[in-house]
Amino acid sequence: MNISSFVIDTTLEAGTITGGVLSQDNDSDLSGVSVSFEKSGTTVDTTTTDSSGDFSQTLILGTYTITYSKSGYLDEIQSVTLAADNQTLVASTLKMLPDSCTSGTISGTIKDAVNNNPVTGVSLSVRRGVNVTSGTIVKIRHYKQYWHLLT
Repeated sequence: MNISSFVIDTTLEAGTITGGVLSQDNDSDLSGVSVSFEKSGTTVDTTTTDSSGDFSQTLILGTYTITYSKSGYLDEIQSVTLAADNQTLVASTLKMLPDSCTSGTISGTIKDAVNNNPVTGVSLSVRRGVNVTSGTIVKIRHYKQYWHLLT
């Protein structure tokens, strides 16, 4: 049996995800929020927001689903991608709703970017979370060029 020498490279490309969490009620910093990072369906790390509502976590490159949870608030999710070695990715500041919030309405008008005229027949899909591209779509009702989100 011939065994030759080899070297295992244990360095992985990594970056840092930072962000902040606020209370939707009064835009105040939300400390003590559990922040978990999931990659390919598996939680790989967790941290907690500090007294300023901020967090920072170093992770290997990839796409992560970040889950935010705190007693008294509805859990929230956000999708982000660390794409380059030594990258510092600043995630969108997240506002958490109190768990007493059970429904809401979003309404608006969709307009043509060139001539500012209302656009009809538009299909709009809305999911809960920030930068989320999969999962349950909430019920939408169309009124000509207007749309209303019903929860």
